[in-house]
Amino acid sequence: MLKRRWKQVFVFTNLINDLFVFIVSAQLCKLLAPSLLKNGSIGEIPIDFLSLFILIYILFSSVEGLYRGSYHISIARYTFGSFKTLLQTSLVIVTILVFTKYANLERGDLVLFILTSSILIFISKLLLKKLNSIMQNYGYGVQRSLVIDPEHFSETLMKRLIYNPYLGYDIIGFVGKSKNYKTDLNKYNLNELQTVLNSEKIETLFIPSTDLLLNGYQKLLKHTKDSNLNIKVLSPTSELLLKHSGIFDLVGVTFYDSSFDSKYSVIKKYLKRVFDIIGSSILLLILSPLLIVVSLLILVESGWPIIYKQKRASFKVGVVFEFIKFRSMVSDAEQLREEMDELNESDGVLFKMKKDPRITKLGKFIRKFSIDELPQLINVLKGEMSLVGPRPLPIIDMEKMNFSNEFWQAIKRRSNVKPGMTGLWQVYGRSNIKFNEMILLDLYYVENYSVLFDLEIIYQTIPVVVFGKGAW
Repeated sequence: MLKRRWKQVFVFTNLINDLFVFIVSAQLCKLLAPSLLKNGSIGEIPIDFLSLFILIYILFSSVEGLYRGSYHISIARYTFGSFKTLLQTSLVIVTILVFTKYANLERGDLVLFILTSSILIFISKLLLKKLNSIMQNYGYGVQRSLVIDPEHFSETLMKRLIYNPYLGYDIIGFVGKSKNYKTDLNKYNLNELQTVLNSEKIETLFIPSTDLLLNGYQKLLKHTKDSNLNIKVLSPTSELLLKHSGIFDLVGVTFYDSSFDSKYSVIKKYLKRVFDIIGSSILLLILSPLLIVVSLLILVESGWPIIYKQKRASFKVGVVFEFIKFRSMVSDAEQLREEMDELNESDGVLFKMKKDPRITKLGKFIRKFSIDELPQLINVLKGEMSLVGPRPLPIIDMEKMNFSNEFWQAIKRRSNVKPGMTGLWQVYGRSNIKFNEMILLDLYYVENYSVLFDLEIIYQTIPVVVFGKGAW
């Protein structure tokens, strides 16, 4: 069990490590301050200051993805992120101290505490990475893997997969023809795959793909039904998308996971729901003046209705709910839409036009800064949506799309979490990304979601919304 759950254990260990580092730093200040500081400070770090510092540091580390990504990001990225977070925390703390005129902490003590913490953070992160490397050598958190049909992989992706063991994949060999990436890797043919899966105890299969299809390898799904096997699609598209989204751990998007239901436990979903209730309640309270002003402006400009309602779901036959937002178009927009399908500038099931004539003057503004989406906080509070998750798709548009059954099966996993107000596609580029790219991001999120990941995405969404990036 520990071998399979080592990744989760290591992430938790990183959190405990940071708590320990700051507590030890505070004690070291008490020992070192009298001999190092000339102002006679006794090196006392008040418990309220220490608690605030730890809280802010953990928050910044979470939104930077340092805990969620601690298992698989490189040591350079890991240490740089830690120092960046420590600097951010220190700046916030100094600002608070200046404006509150906090008198229980000497300036010298603060400087010594930050310097001590920096040294201990650096040393502890190196030791944790070394520990993880040792544990991986013993098979902890490592999945034995095969690559299917590797000649369709780019050389960059293959080398990254093979030569970066910290990602947690032990490549046993190739199935099919292959380039000579590594001489000691075994080569197999597709006919002996079942035997290899059993004899080598394979846990993950990688399949190259530039879209959401398995490129003729659907028959491999039968091998996953009675075994603990994942099928991951690895493509240049998904690699580039997640790199730009600030995510560094991508090695494929899982299409099938035999243990999927056990991963997403009731406790995990309960924590996400509590996070949604608290977050949406606070946001509704804070933003209520803005909601009232926008409602009045819509009423003055174009009359009723103020709210636009639409039937949406996660995929073609998913759970349908009434999606709400501020009306940003003329009141008869739906009727006009029927005459405009050929003008669609997007692909898939999303209808998009950069200069949609149905959008009102106020609508252009509230859409650019996503103000029109704020009423969905009510959807979140009702339990129909989440703050973070796959974007719900319009039923009317999905019914018009002629995708294959294989495609709809591939994206079915979007429904394993509730639809969200924001997600990875908003972070990457909102209206600028293609439909298949959006789905890849959604599937990645479904596989990896957590409250920490939600905090990370919300944090990255803020500048995207503030600067109106990619909205039209």
